[in-house]
Amino acid sequence: ALRTLSCNNNLLTDLDISGNSSNMTFISCKNNRLMTANVQNGKNTYLLYEDFRNNPDLYCIKVDDAAYAYTSFAYKDPQAVYYSTTCVLPIEQIENQ
Repeated sequence: ALRTLSCNNNLLTDLDISGNSSNMTFISCKNNRLMTANVQNGKNTYLLYEDFRNNPDLYCIKVDDAAYAYTSFAYKDPQAVYYSTTCVLPIEQIENQ
């Protein structure tokens, strides 16, 4: 039944809400230390707001439809990339894990 998630200003390194509600409309997880985020739940087109800004180590945001995410959500750092399949991390990120 989760519809909104706000987890700003924490020290989170990973976020996986892929198994949660298909009714989710709001996600804000800015100012963390995220390296990956998985919000792929089969219903991302219902999301009205998604914010992953100020996560300098976040390179992969897994979503249902990457093209839709790029046109609907602009709240992420430039290095973060939307993927609908397997995330591809830069070699520096892999070495730091």
